[in-house]
Amino acid sequence: MLDEAKVKKAEYLKKWREENSDSIKENAKKWREKNKNYTKEYDKKYRENIKENITYVIRIGSEYYFGHTSQGLSKRKTQHFADIKRGQANKRMMELFHNLGEEAFKNLFDMTIIGKYKNKAEAEAQEAYLLSIYVGKPGCINIRK
Repeated sequence: MLDEAKVKKAEYLKKWREENSDSIKENAKKWREKNKNYTKEYDKKYRENIKENITYVIRIGSEYYFGHTSQGLSKRKTQHFADIKRGQANKRMMELFHNLGEEAFKNLFDMTIIGKYKNKAEAEAQEAYLLSIYVGKPGCINIRK
């Protein structure tokens, strides 16, 4: 059971926001304009901090694909799906997508980090090493060494 005072306060705040919505929007707009440079710098630093140099493996059922990225795993996963839908992805991955259907493919699609590295060159070197071992073996759908 909610405290009566909390309910009254919530109702008051809701009413106040409704009555002052134009003023709130205007103040937010002014703040964004005044702090434009600060927010741009903050966004840039934030984006730099979330970049990771990683190697990953994608498992789709019994098949797997190795890759590397410096843009973060979730962003790369989104990019993989966009590439598949545009027809610009690994040929076997696109075949699996079309044969299984989008929903089943997404349910089977498992992307896991293998390693994190100090820079992109190290991630690329690790991917190249993995490809030299696994390309051509059953289940590996990478096509290059």
